[in-house]
Amino acid sequence: MAKQSICILDDQIPVSKFMDIVADDTSLIDKNLFNHYLKSEKEWDDVDLLRFTQSICNKKDEYIISGFTHHEMFFNYIEENIYSPDIIVFDWDMGDSGTNSETNLLQLLRQTFALIAIFTSADQKGEVTTIIQKNEFQEYKHNLFLIQKDEDNAFQTLVSTIAEKIKHFSFQKGKDIKQKTLNAVDSVLGKISTLSYEQFVSLFGKKILVDGTEKAIISSLEYIEIISEKATSQLIGSGSFFGNIEVNYAKTNDENSIRKAWRLRLFQEPKDDIVRKGDIIRLKDDEESKYLVISSDCHLSEFWKKNHGYLSLIPIFKISSLKVCHKLKTFDSENSRSFSITSVTNPRFLSNITVIPSIFSSKNEDGIEIFEDGILYPKNVLSKEIGLEEGKNPKEPLIYDNINIIGNDRIRIVEPFLNPIIQFSLKNITDIGVPDFPVELNDMIKEEIRNIVK
Repeated sequence: MAKQSICILDDQIPVSKFMDIVADDTSLIDKNLFNHYLKSEKEWDDVDLLRFTQSICNKKDEYIISGFTHHEMFFNYIEENIYSPDIIVFDWDMGDSGTNSETNLLQLLRQTFALIAIFTSADQKGEVTTIIQKNEFQEYKHNLFLIQKDEDNAFQTLVSTIAEKIKHFSFQKGKDIKQKTLNAVDSVLGKISTLSYEQFVSLFGKKILVDGTEKAIISSLEYIEIISEKATSQLIGSGSFFGNIEVNYAKTNDENSIRKAWRLRLFQEPKDDIVRKGDIIRLKDDEESKYLVISSDCHLSEFWKKNHGYLSLIPIFKISSLKVCHKLKTFDSENSRSFSITSVTNPRFLSNITVIPSIFSSKNEDGIEIFEDGILYPKNVLSKEIGLEEGKNPKEPLIYDNINIIGNDRIRIVEPFLNPIIQFSLKNITDIGVPDFPVELNDMIKEEIRNIVK
């Protein structure tokens, strides 16, 4: 098993007391410095931290230690360096009686992925426990736990908790995936390193004329997709992941975890302002439904010239809404009892509609994000006319600032789901119909097929 990296955030690491080695106490403290500091126990004011650090350093074949003397120093460091520890030991009282620790802990949970061990004294344990039970911390409770400073077995608590948490996919395989992905990105960047930044954008972007000067423009999403797709290809080509991955079957009973994982699989969350095919957007003041953009990207890129100002949308209703309940009750009663949905494009017996999992999200009373499915109705396709503002170029792309009636709360369906869903929708809108067989002929054909396949 690969070594696990542990980062200690504690202001009692005695950097300033060792004058024989010049070290910047505002930057990363590596394993060599820790080993040097452990040579003189008398310089450690926090005995609990000393014993804990000794325990980690004595397991040098299992752990790589590093640290910072303040929370803010860690945040500053990760902004400028590629650094991602597996475990972070977070001292609650950093000389400020924990004044900023709640804010810093929440920032740490949102910015990084690691097991977070809160290192706190016994007299603060109750207060800290109350704080981390607040709503905003609930979605991170799976990777957050307490270690009491003055316990003799503090290090053993850390080891046993890691052993328990490591069973989860993110902790078990996360480091391997992060390392191999970083190697793949490095390899891709190496292959295109002969190009300047301007040449790269010019090769993959679109040439435009701005005030008489030739410029190149590319959307931020397309820019990232070019790099990420090549990195994926590199991962496959490197042999880092190949063949089938086989494990013992383990059923997931947590419905929200299932929906959360599939939301990650199905969607991305663009932060730019460009409207694209596959965007799922919300109309203002409409909490029960969203809309799938089915207009093509090439038309959206020159929206008023190619699409004449019309944006094509298909509604997706929250599965629990009254609209859905009414529509489902209109189906044949026998078929409605026996339907199944094996994929987003294979809804057996639910003619002309399909389910998009995890498309709606909200926070419950505990602050945990809850996901709900939606039903897509291709037959209910609609167009929204968006007028061209005076002085605007009709060849400009459609952006969300142009759409006054539509909010900017959106996600986007990714491949390999996007185009099949669009094709499924268009087929249901434009499918060619023919007269049905009579019942007698239908029964004869079914019996004929049954005899063949017996």
